Amino acid sequence: MAKLPEIVFKKPSKLIRLALNDLAKVERSKSYSIYMGAWHTPIGPNCAVCLAGAVMAKTLETPISNEVGPLSFDVRTRYALEAIDDFRCGSVADGLETLGLDDAGVLDRPITPYSRNRARFKTDMRKLVKELEAEGL
Repeated sequence: MAKLPEIVFKKPSKLIRLALNDLAKVERSKSYSIYMGAWHTPIGPNCAVCLAGAVMAKTLETPISNEVGPLSFDVRTRYALEAIDDFRCGSVADGLETLGLDDAGVLDRPITPYSRNRARFKTDMRKLVKELEAEGL
């Protein structure tokens, strides 16, 4: 089974970048649909995935026919997937805590829902990445 790169457990900015890259891959695929309310859920011939589900699909190479969530993976990977979901919702402190990291003063913030505006969602997430990088995270 594929694994997450070691750096993403220490640098949440890298974890979010990985998730956004995997999201772009599933957006280009006709086999996936983006639904932030599902982790990795087969629906007919397709699979519905959230941001963390995109990582399950692409980086972790989960077969499209498998229904999985964070509990389907080892503890470290589970926490990383749960942190991605926290970050997606703007719960930055919770995401950092889930990864066992200090929040370094990075504040929770509103993140535009993907379903409302994909471009704005990605812009909001990239702003978060830059703030985390500025804090060494």
